[in-house]
Amino acid sequence: MQKFKYAFERVLRIKKIKEKLRQRELATSLEQLAVENNLLEEIKSDELSAMQLLKHSQEGHIDPGTVSLVYKSLKGKRKKRLLQTQKVKRTEEQVDRFRNAVLEATREKKVFEKLREYKYNEFERQIIIEEQKNL
Repeated sequence: MQKFKYAFERVLRIKKIKEKLRQRELATSLEQLAVENNLLEEIKSDELSAMQLLKHSQEGHIDPGTVSLVYKSLKGKRKKRLLQTQKVKRTEEQVDRFRNAVLEATREKKVFEKLREYKYNEFERQIIIEEQKNL
């Protein structure tokens, strides 16, 4: 009895490895996005507390030095928030690129798997035909 050999077995193996690699890249990118989002939340929290401190410093006795210091701090925190927001956006774009790469790698692998399945079914039909001839 003949043994089934798929001509593109090596290609299929490479496609599977490529898909796994793309999945790992996506996972790493998603972890980075989570880190960047956490950092953004911390910056937003710091900014909110600085705003509350500014509001509190304006109640009752107003010390111009304190207000000026808190205002400068708030200004710096806003700049950090804007920069971090841009960084999060770039990371999200990177995640989208990796997600698309995973989808493309999966599609490529599926094509070769479907072809393999088709060739295997064709191989089985040929064996059945040959067996019927021999009977």
